[in-house]
Amino acid sequence: MSWSYDNDTLNKTTSIGRKNSVRYLVGDTDDCNQMVQDEEILFSLSESNDNIYYAASEVATALSSKFSIKVDTELDGAIKSNYSTLSKQYHDLASRLKQKALMKSGSALGVKAGGLSISDMTTNDENTDRVKPSFTKGQFDINKVHYSE
Repeated sequence: MSWSYDNDTLNKTTSIGRKNSVRYLVGDTDDCNQMVQDEEILFSLSESNDNIYYAASEVATALSSKFSIKVDTELDGAIKSNYSTLSKQYHDLASRLKQKALMKSGSALGVKAGGLSISDMTTNDENTDRVKPSFTKGQFDINKVHYSE
């Protein structure tokens, strides 16, 4: 396992830059207090298609989980460790990073457009595994019946 950080290479275009960017976003930049290994960040990046905000959200969630299993302690009022607070802060960070990932990807509203071209619509109509829509254009058209007089 390894840990590295270089603030001169914060970018979204290279593997090292993405790793450093995720580490920056979760605040794991102090080599004297290493929280997440490079391999863990690289795994999160691979799981999120190299989206640094989704990966950082996953890392922050993992850190929240890590601290959630620890017990808050206090020794005679002199030393106090509030792991529950730290866990909540990482949980909140994960939520903010995930929201930013959604905003950056354009799906913050949860709306996706489909069938914007005739060929897309035809492909969808011909897909036998696709659930048929509950309504279609012209579904209420009445067949015109011509009566002979």
